[in-house]
This record gives sequence, structure tokens and C-alpha cells, in this order.
Amino acid sequence: MRPLLALSLAVLFAGPAAAADEVAALKYEPRCVFEAVSRRMKAPVRPELTAPAVFYASKIKVSIFQAALKAEYGTAQGYDVVTNMFLPKQNAIFLADKAKFYQKGRTLDDSLAHEYTHYFQYYYKGEKDNPQSDQDALEVEAVRVQDWFRQLHVAGGADPCLAPARPRFKTSCVLAMVAKRRARWHLDASKPVPSVLFESETELSRFQDAVEKQWGGRPEMFSNAYSFKTGEVFLIDEAGYYARLKRSPDDSLAHELAHHMQAVYDRADFTQDLNGSYEEEAVDIQTWFRDEVVPAGPSSACAAP
Repeated sequence: MRPLLALSLAVLFAGPAAAADEVAALKYEPRCVFEAVSRRMKAPVRPELTAPAVFYASKIKVSIFQAALKAEYGTAQGYDVVTNMFLPKQNAIFLADKAKFYQKGRTLDDSLAHEYTHYFQYYYKGEKDNPQSDQDALEVEAVRVQDWFRQLHVAGGADPCLAPARPRFKTSCVLAMVAKRRARWHLDASKPVPSVLFESETELSRFQDAVEKQWGGRPEMFSNAYSFKTGEVFLIDEAGYYARLKRSPDDSLAHELAHHMQAVYDRADFTQDLNGSYEEEAVDIQTWFRDEVVPAGPSSACAAP
């Protein structure tokens, strides 16, 4: 967080519900938060770069925070308490961990994700050597990552310690197999293969915009879906989700591509599917793909990169 915003936001999110000295605890290990942000920002962790040290207000004297500020900016004026902040030159993150700061859904975990975002901006995205950095844009990006982490990992419960679950089959191969499953479908090479957007890389608002018309509302959570508005497939890629349901991203992809075939080749009107026949057909294809195709695995030509 940038210094000029830090104090005002700390006050904004403070609430009276928690005891004054109660300390907030992380739900996840910092390493897992770090790796989740790395994946989100498409910045693979580089072992030659040192991850930032994380200091919690409850475990240090405020004078340590102030000394770090002076070394970074030449002054610590106005900072009488530890505030959430990433100091690039010190490669250090400071977190205010009093529970009273974390009300209204805000948590220590997503605040850490916010500060890790600034680290990746600085060390991985070139901001370290960019004197013309747009600080407002960098802060907006950090807030977006923080909101994403809160929605997916804190509220949604997706474990950031687990790597995302991705399809083992290429989308084009799954589409071809789905098309062959029904005699009435014949792939047209001029029609593009649908893009696949994964939950861990996609803003919730992007998903909501794509499905709002066909669902008659904006869902509060991400889910597997095919958007006939955009011609895209949206896929959950949380490993725990598929483990709980004993499914896989591949058979879920087959399900959504069945809807693509219905929409593009059958010109199906999903708003008129009163008896659920389109969904029933997609479930049938998904079950076949899960039981017969997934266990055998993809051929070398169909293996996803």
C-alpha cells in the first residue's frame, strides 16, 4: 500500500467488534499467499529473487517500522503505528495485525496478498526501474488482486497452497471428441475453438458480465459455464473442488463444450429449455467423458501444454 493511502484506509476498515488488543491470525501460510499471487499475476517465482520479509505489528516495536520508513522515504512523520505497507528498497512488508482493522470481510490474508502484489510489480513487472510508474494504477491492481484473493480463497475457501487444477486434454481435442459423440454435429473448421477462462485468472465481474443475460442475473460466485454471449468457457480450477466432487476439469470442459455445440451448431435457445434437455445432454456427455476418456488420458497430440 502506498504511504498516503495507508492511514486513511486503516481507519476506514476499522470496526468496534474486535477487542482492542486482539490479534488477527492468517488463515493460510504466507508462502501459499505468495504463490497464489504469483500465479494470479502470471509471474512465476524466480528462485534468485528474495521474497520480502513480513513483519507483524504485534511482534515488533513501532520504532523498527519508523526506521524502515526513514530509510525508504527519508521520513516517518505521521506514522505512530505500524501500517500495512510494502517498502521496495527494504524488500519488506509491514502488516497491522490488530483484529479491529479487519472487519466487513477484510482479512489479514487478503491484505498480505495486496502487499505481495506490490512486491511482484516492483521486482517482476519492471516498476523497480520505471521512474514514470503510475502509482494510482499500481494501487488499483493491488486492490483488485486483494479482492480476488478474498473472494476465491478467504470467502470461497479455495486452498491457495494447492496448485490450480487444469485440463490434461487440449480444448480442441475435447471439442472434437464431444462433436463425434453426436451424429448430428459436424465440426466446421472456420468456427473458432472457444477460449477457456479459469477462475484463478478471471475477475468475478468478467464472469458476471458474460452470463448475466442468459442467467437472468449476476451470480455472486464463479462457476463452470458456457457463455453464448461471448462464446467462452468459464472453468473453476480449484483442485479441492474437483477432489470433493470426484470430477475433473476435463470432464467439466466436455460438459461446457457440449453447450457450445448446442448453441453454435443447433442454435439452441437456452432460455426456452424448460424441460432441461440441453443440460441433460451435457451431463450425459460429461459422464461419458469422465468414465471412459479421462482414465485413459490424452494422447501425445492431445496433451495440454
